[in-house]
This record gives sequence, C-alpha cells and structure tokens, in this order.
Amino acid sequence: MANNEEQRAAKFDIANLLGWFECELAKESNIGSPIDARRELIRGCYDKRRNRKRNKNQG
Repeated sequence: MANNEEQRAAKFDIANLLGWFECELAKESNIGSPIDARRELIRGCYDKRRNRKRNKNQG
C-alpha cells in the first residue's frame, strides 16, 4: 500500500509543479523569461528532492 501512497504523493507534487510553471510562464516569470522560469522549475525540483533525502537521513 505504501507504493500507492507514494504514487499519489508524486502525482500531487507533479500537479503542483506544473501549476506553478504555468503561472510563471503566464507572467513571464519573476525573472523575466520563460527560459528563466524553466530553470527555476528545474532548480526547485532538485532542491525539493535533495531536502527529502536530507530529512530522510536525519529522521
């Protein structure tokens, strides 16, 4: 059952990230261009994954 929970959590994360990305593209990102918004999305995904690993190792 943990596998289903992990899949649901991953789908939720993906939906949130896509929603954020669409908003950034709509306003041409805080930085100024869709390319920058894409970089921020990738950076955010990487940071989120790194923080999860760090928290898992501490817990």
